[in-house]
Amino acid sequence: MIEWTGNLEDDCCAMWGGLFLHVEEMDRNLWWWAVYDAEDEIIDTSNNYEKKFKNGKDTRLAAEIAAKTYVGI
Repeated sequence: MIEWTGNLEDDCCAMWGGLFLHVEEMDRNLWWWAVYDAEDEIIDTSNNYEKKFKNGKDTRLAAEIAAKTYVGI
């Protein structure tokens, strides 16, 4: 299980598997996520997809899936 810290309703992050996951509400009901490696390079981000995220829960799940996919889980 990935443990998130910060305000889950606005801006939160998690460290998992050597990766940094960041989720943030950018505008009302418009969320963004990104996954970074240990060198602070972006591995994946919601900007790479057409899907729009409208809540923190779904956005955190998308970031977790991207991180797990990257490490091969």
